[in-house]
Amino acid sequence: MLLNLIAIRVSSHVSNIHMAGKIDDLKSIHPELSDSLDELNRKKIKPKYLDWSVKQLLAGHKIQDIVPTIDYFDKNHSRFVEKDINKYKKLKDLEDEVKLLAQTKSKKQERKETKASGSTKLYEDETYVLIRIEDKKACVEYGKGTEWCVSMEGVAYFEEYSVNDTIFYFWINKKLDQMDPLAKVAVAVVKDGDEVDDDFDIYDAGDNKIDAASVPGLDKVIGTIKSDAKTFDTLVQRFQKNPGKFMKDENDFMRAELSARIKTELLPDMMSDKSETVRANVAERIDDEYLPKMMNDESEEVRAKVADRIGEEYLSEMMNDKSELVQEVIKFRTENN
Repeated sequence: MLLNLIAIRVSSHVSNIHMAGKIDDLKSIHPELSDSLDELNRKKIKPKYLDWSVKQLLAGHKIQDIVPTIDYFDKNHSRFVEKDINKYKKLKDLEDEVKLLAQTKSKKQERKETKASGSTKLYEDETYVLIRIEDKKACVEYGKGTEWCVSMEGVAYFEEYSVNDTIFYFWINKKLDQMDPLAKVAVAVVKDGDEVDDDFDIYDAGDNKIDAASVPGLDKVIGTIKSDAKTFDTLVQRFQKNPGKFMKDENDFMRAELSARIKTELLPDMMSDKSETVRANVAERIDDEYLPKMMNDESEEVRAKVADRIGEEYLSEMMNDKSELVQEVIKFRTENN
């Protein structure tokens, strides 16, 4: 309970709010949301967004859509016309504004990668093309002209789905007008280990969920998608096989996810990461012998996590820390030993 409480309090920098306790209360009221509430806790959603998040979960929305929307709203708060998230009654209302802002920003950015980068063509004939999407840049390029949230720059929808073992396939009809909602169709495949969920989520270009039977030609490649998904490594599997590749990834989200998953013996290489979130994850998981090296980290969140775990012989030194949060952690430890 202490670690969960600290993780929420230090990330939000809000005192006297017992986030973990509130999560537990909500789980007792809505046991069907337990897994999603735990995920909100793990993602360190700020307490002020919790009630709104629960309303969206109860409305049937996915955690993979809710978390990136809140994250973008929080980081770009000043750009939104409405500053109070509770004024957005529906998730789609907030998503629409997020899409508008994200698309406006992306128009100012140069695209350095081509469509071929980060994707694999699995099938093509005179009418259709089947593309497996392997990274965010390819998703953005191929998703142009659609309403798919995963194809937006500046928002972590694609990354959030990817770390939850979702593989995306784009089915493109070359002969349809590009304004036709079936000109581009996204197929989201969830993988669990080597097993693939047969219940695919399929979306037209307008981001409306549709049945496979309503998509011309898709039936001919369903088998290809299933067999490919079984052998293709998800992002998490690629993390595990080649963590070094992601340790210096330019995407803070990716490095944060990596730092929460890789083997502890690899964590020392991430102790000095530029991201506070990454270093906080490292401080939570790294072997005790490395904690003294993190005592003077510039982030009070990181130092608080160090103070919670470090050997008692170092506590006297950490008592000189001027952070109230660090002092609170030390006080709790000393009073409960």
